[in-house]
Amino acid sequence: FFVPSSQQFGVAPVLGVRFVYEQPIAFIAAITPTKPSNIHKLVPRLSTLQNLETALTTANIWLRDNLPLWLQQLTQPKYEMFLLNSFDTKSLESVDGGSAALSAVLSRISQLLCYPLPIDWVYSATVDDIGNLGPVNALEAKIHGALEMCPHVTQIVVGQITDEQYTRLSTIFEHRITIHRCAKVQDALDCIQLNNQQTIQDMILSRLTKYVEDNPARLSHFAEDIFVAIQQGWSQIYGWGSLYRTLSIIYQTAQSQDWVDELTIMYLELSLLISCRYQSNPRFPLESQPPCIITLQSRHLNNGQRLLNTGMWYGLLPHLLQQMTDRPDLVECPELLLQTITDHLPDQNQDWYTPLQLRLMGAWGRYYSATSTNHKDLVEAFKWQELCFKHWFIQGLFYDASYPLCAMMDLSEQIIDKDDAVWDYWCQFKRKPNSKYLSIIQFMPLRWQHRVRSTEEDS
Repeated sequence: FFVPSSQQFGVAPVLGVRFVYEQPIAFIAAITPTKPSNIHKLVPRLSTLQNLETALTTANIWLRDNLPLWLQQLTQPKYEMFLLNSFDTKSLESVDGGSAALSAVLSRISQLLCYPLPIDWVYSATVDDIGNLGPVNALEAKIHGALEMCPHVTQIVVGQITDEQYTRLSTIFEHRITIHRCAKVQDALDCIQLNNQQTIQDMILSRLTKYVEDNPARLSHFAEDIFVAIQQGWSQIYGWGSLYRTLSIIYQTAQSQDWVDELTIMYLELSLLISCRYQSNPRFPLESQPPCIITLQSRHLNNGQRLLNTGMWYGLLPHLLQQMTDRPDLVECPELLLQTITDHLPDQNQDWYTPLQLRLMGAWGRYYSATSTNHKDLVEAFKWQELCFKHWFIQGLFYDASYPLCAMMDLSEQIIDKDDAVWDYWCQFKRKPNSKYLSIIQFMPLRWQHRVRSTEEDS
């Protein structure tokens, strides 16, 4: 038997291996947030060891941060695992490793949607706290095991395996199974077919739309919560493209209803603008960027100061300025927006800045550097970023300091005499215990990446 052996939601298959004299022996388990009714009492329950427990905790953290906000009223699950089949005659009592993480996420989503996962799909990938899917050990042996024990399986979702491994596995299992290589949980949700008409992502969209339809309180709470999440850079489970499509449907429905208040409409319109910008690629010309059904108008700025609280208003301004930088075609009131920004910029000689002020100052520096090649403007942009870097440091928020640091590295390509100062800032930054400096190297300009890595190797 395989999972689900009948139409049972909240259950996902787990491909595993046990190493016997260094040989991988495949087995298949089921993972579920709550024990399903169709698993027989004689099917062995498996205990989870430390690495797997860590992986499941990480999966829960990702779900908590990224689930559609309408599902967050539910508690976090305590997963159970059951052994379904194995090539090994020796009894299996416990499992370890992070390869069950994607299966755990999918079983939870299946439970929340009250819809079963397809019986001809299997999954094997790790999940980190931002939803990236990683590779697993002994993947070839796991696929062999799945095909031998469950001949009806035709699809497998894997994480970011290398091109070489993907090509080799596709050749080995050609015509037997289709391998879907996914970089993120979102990619998996977009490709896994629940039925002939809908992927998991499609069903989330349709369920959410029905959830807020004709319900003023739900729509109001959803619009506010999604606006706050977007301001913090969270797209929720949708991904930016799917979020934009979801918001478009909800917004067009809300516009036709008399009972939708002005603030809710504003939340939806601003969320549409920001999610559209997140989809955009600044390296491409404006005419090839994704279209948006909303443009930024003077009423958004006037109503924003009137309707939003101070925190939300200051949190919104950097996004609107970035909109001006990346998607000026969607800004109908550029002069008013720039005047609004300058009216809210703090003095450069203050002793202390709030985090919201620092974010606005950083966005202002990025605007200068993105829209001008004048040396004086670039020096001014550098000054704003340097100020941000120093004050993030003063407040002990070292990871936030990485944004102006990378911006100064970009600017030092054009302001040659700043090189030594930026290097000193980098050395200060990387010594701090919570700076996570290794993770930001990928965001640096190539010249700085090479310089930093060669220095690390020499050390």
